Amino acid sequence: MGRRWRPSSCRRSAHGIPQRAKAIATSAGLQATAIAFSPDGSLLAVGCGDGSVSFLDPGLKTLPLRLGGRASALTSLSFEKDRPLAALARDMSLALWDPESLRLRRQSSDEVLVSYLNPGGERVELHRSLIASKALALSPDGKLAVYKSSAWEVEVIDLAQGKYLRRLSLFFWPQFEVTAFFMSPDSRSLVLTGRDISGNYNPTHSGIVLDWERQVLLFDLVTGKGRALVGATGLCKAVAFSPDMKTLASSGLDFNGEGILVWDIASGRKIRALKTEAAKPITTALAFSPDGKFLAAGDRTGVGWLFDLGTGQRKPAMVGRFDSLAFDSGGRRLFAGGSDGVVCVWDTASCRELAAAMVSPEGEWIAWTPS
Repeated sequence: MGRRWRPSSCRRSAHGIPQRAKAIATSAGLQATAIAFSPDGSLLAVGCGDGSVSFLDPGLKTLPLRLGGRASALTSLSFEKDRPLAALARDMSLALWDPESLRLRRQSSDEVLVSYLNPGGERVELHRSLIASKALALSPDGKLAVYKSSAWEVEVIDLAQGKYLRRLSLFFWPQFEVTAFFMSPDSRSLVLTGRDISGNYNPTHSGIVLDWERQVLLFDLVTGKGRALVGATGLCKAVAFSPDMKTLASSGLDFNGEGILVWDIASGRKIRALKTEAAKPITTALAFSPDGKFLAAGDRTGVGWLFDLGTGQRKPAMVGRFDSLAFDSGGRRLFAGGSDGVVCVWDTASCRELAAAMVSPEGEWIAWTPS
């Protein structure tokens, strides 16, 4: 980024969470629903529960900058090189800012979310009501939309051009009910999580109770080809792509009750299964380190994990909120945003908490070091 923002003062305490932060946490603190680093690593963007975006530098110094919110909490932030900062909200409203000046380029919150020409030349309008039915999703960078137009098909739409691109066939999964879409940052891969509603599944395997109707499908958006990830079952709440876009991590269970599965995107082959200590693992956040050698995972029970993907070994547990995750550019620190509005910083070597910060409804950041 060409522009550097000057840090302002940030109230700190060396003895755990300060009284001011406690007051925010118990009253009207903003949830940290999504976090992402700028391409050069100089800014940490924090998407908040009110739809706004606030900023910190990696040293947790507050920045006098806040981008106005939408009506709904942010679900994802995309801060890729040579692309605008994109913020996508739960209601599918989208905002794009210039990566250098952070001036607003585009904002979409209309009732008609997507308008495009189908192959027959007819104008098709997709309305906000489709969100509730899990039939519509936008890419993190706001370039593409995917729409489950029928039980058999998913359509891919170029939002900038307002035109239909291709159709993904669900012919081999005719009774697949989509529960979530996940798109890679380069908009080349699409993951569909959902369940087979045909009822043709066996709920047990080797004494482990599994939800066999749950499935994960992986599509190449360039070729349109798709495959089921064999062995993925259970509820999938999180997906992450490695920086080189060759590896995929998904939450859920496999035949041995492992909680996180790692896949080769080109072949769809399972590379590794990772297990947390949770009795019923429901992983809600995943993130790869910049070199792709480590995977961070956050559990709904408030426990975070770091895995060495080369050995499969798990580092000591981290206790806190891990609803959104991002590594710094060197991979030495892990930033975790929580539903309690706190952003915590963890040392990836020792899994020790280094510092934390919270943003107030007025946009004031308060940071402290743990006692």
